[in-house]
Amino acid sequence: MAQEDPYEFGEELGGTETNDTQPYNDQLDQALDLHHITGIAITGTIGIGLFINTGEFITIAGSLGAPLAFAIAGFIVGCVYVSLAEMVCLRPVPGALMAYPSEFVDEGLGYAVGIIYIFANCVVIIALTQIAALITGYWQPKFEKISVSGVIAILLTSTMLSNTLGVRTYGWMEWFFKWLKLILIFGLCALMIAVNVGAGPLGHYIGFTNYTAFPPGYNNTGFRYSNAKDHHVDISGGGGRFLSIWTCVTLATFAYTGGDMVMVAAGEARNPRRDLTAAAKYMYLVPACLYVLASFLVGLNVNFLDDRLFRLHETQNDITGKLSPFIIAVQRAGIPFLPGFLNGCFLFSAHTATNASVYAASRTLFQISRLSRFAFLPSKSGEKTEFKLPINLFSRMYSSCMLCVYASECLAFYRFYLSTRACGEVFGRNEPSYERKYFRARRQPFWSLVGLVGCLLLVLTSGWTAIYQLASGSESTTKEELAVEILGAYLGPVIFCGIYLAYKAVYSTQTKSLEEIARHLDQTAANQGGVVDPAPIWDVLR
Repeated sequence: MAQEDPYEFGEELGGTETNDTQPYNDQLDQALDLHHITGIAITGTIGIGLFINTGEFITIAGSLGAPLAFAIAGFIVGCVYVSLAEMVCLRPVPGALMAYPSEFVDEGLGYAVGIIYIFANCVVIIALTQIAALITGYWQPKFEKISVSGVIAILLTSTMLSNTLGVRTYGWMEWFFKWLKLILIFGLCALMIAVNVGAGPLGHYIGFTNYTAFPPGYNNTGFRYSNAKDHHVDISGGGGRFLSIWTCVTLATFAYTGGDMVMVAAGEARNPRRDLTAAAKYMYLVPACLYVLASFLVGLNVNFLDDRLFRLHETQNDITGKLSPFIIAVQRAGIPFLPGFLNGCFLFSAHTATNASVYAASRTLFQISRLSRFAFLPSKSGEKTEFKLPINLFSRMYSSCMLCVYASECLAFYRFYLSTRACGEVFGRNEPSYERKYFRARRQPFWSLVGLVGCLLLVLTSGWTAIYQLASGSESTTKEELAVEILGAYLGPVIFCGIYLAYKAVYSTQTKSLEEIARHLDQTAANQGGVVDPAPIWDVLR
């Protein structure tokens, strides 16, 4: 007997019709409202990237190059979320990130997305917990008796305990964390303005005296006072400036990932068609705007040559809050006690982001375990990690994995878009009935194609700096360290492609035809309920 497709169109994974009067998953509690969902997503998005890595971007791309890199990365990721918003309004099913590639492209692609998504969230849990533990080094030597391993044990224990709470309690907790993080960023923006105009005992009016829009070119570890230019590894002129900004774009994607957790919450949303569409449409705008603003303001107060800033390709980076450009600016103004307080806030931000990653990984694993074709679950034994490894290793591995997921979602939307041209009056995307019943993104498939091409370019170029250094014979970083960095950039995509090809080989899956997709989309439209208006933007900001 033929095996039933767990992602059959018009049905939920367990066989329930997809309408707003029945739960989408009888094994999950539909207890999350819109503000809970945005809390999980924003808490997972705002981790440590803005607070520490902004200084790295300033050293590489200059005071204006850093916010420009954040803006470009935010635009590419935003194109992905716009495409997801339309699909989630149509198909708000549990395991949505897996379901869309499986339904609109190939079942094997859906499984590959699910496995690599779990792997990516496990990697980012390691990265954020490691960074959070090392940030405690800011208070050394006052707390010499507290070891890094002890701090990691405490942080992981609290993370696991918070994820054992009921889903509604967990949602309220993430909502509270969301507002603490937003208040922190707004407070930092106000603080940077105050420092710029001369606040603090040692403060004086700075204005644009520290502002250098772009560096003279590209330097592999960024520019500094002590060694303003590495002549052996340097690309000067406009080409070097472009590569400096693009390098920061590849790194900035780490700070924007997390909004995809809106899709992960589909199985536990009370009103998925209403809430998930609004969250996917608007949620990413909050961190995107704040990242650009905060990075611009801190760039006014910290010179891109400052030796204390975090730097690319340097394993001797002391990963504590001391490297944060925000703390450097406050210390220069001579404001007492505030640097330590801000470091504690950065510790909180990094740690709470791991909560959302555990949530995303556990829900995705739950959905994979329900699929009858998947006969095994991946396991990964613990491995010792030396803190001498470049801190960018795990963040790059996570970013490259997530970019594979995002590219798959954009491809899924493009196939969905093409199939709607073959639909009749029931489901034609250009029909008035479609726009009344679902959300239709304007100027598609432009957004999905930009997201697809952008994500693929970021994946392909994520390790270019290390490759360039190996090819040019740079002695500023050892070959072993560069090899580890290349591994971090490309291991995730290799695993992703391997899983996809292996699944196709084992189960002989075929790419779904546009006619097949169109036929099932008509069935989906016939089975769903009436018109559901997406929640307004002010509900997202609640």
